[in-house]
Amino acid sequence: MNRITVLTCAYALLAIPSMSAQSAVEVFGGYTINNMKPERNFDTTRLNGWNTTVTGYATRRFGITGDVAGSYGTVSPTSTAGAGNSVDASQYSFMTGPQFRLMQKERFNASVRAVFGAAHGSLSIPTTTTPSTNYGAGNDTVFASLVGSNFDVNVNKRFALRFSPGLYLTQFNGETQKNLRFSVGPVFRFGARE
Repeated sequence: MNRITVLTCAYALLAIPSMSAQSAVEVFGGYTINNMKPERNFDTTRLNGWNTTVTGYATRRFGITGDVAGSYGTVSPTSTAGAGNSVDASQYSFMTGPQFRLMQKERFNASVRAVFGAAHGSLSIPTTTTPSTNYGAGNDTVFASLVGSNFDVNVNKRFALRFSPGLYLTQFNGETQKNLRFSVGPVFRFGARE
């Protein structure tokens, strides 16, 4: 099932540039922050990293977005798990879905999106540690989704600064985790602009 999700996301990302020449394409890349609880024996940790999205608009209002992100941090065992060292954690997500432009003004754009796919979380557990002692398996690929918005402050018709908050859902630790994910960075626009 996870391979199907990843392949679907990859196909959607490849299909975006093949849209009609009349469509507009937006490419965003920037900093992102979100939380993660990777295993039952670890505390929730804040991860920092990068986020890239590519959106192809088939019409003035409707587009398809591909979203790829990587985030990193350090996570500590819970007090109930006993003594243990902090370990490095990483998370990568691959999602795709619809995006709707709500407002397109000279100085400001706004859109909403709902993307779905997979997230892969990994813990760098020392080789001298038996995972069953204080740590879980350390690697997991789970369902992920993000419902959020984009607020663009336009510098000109082709370039803007984007602020992108969203509700980020994952299934790490065998439970649905609801976290805020926030990304900020430049967005570049190509193609038609009405």
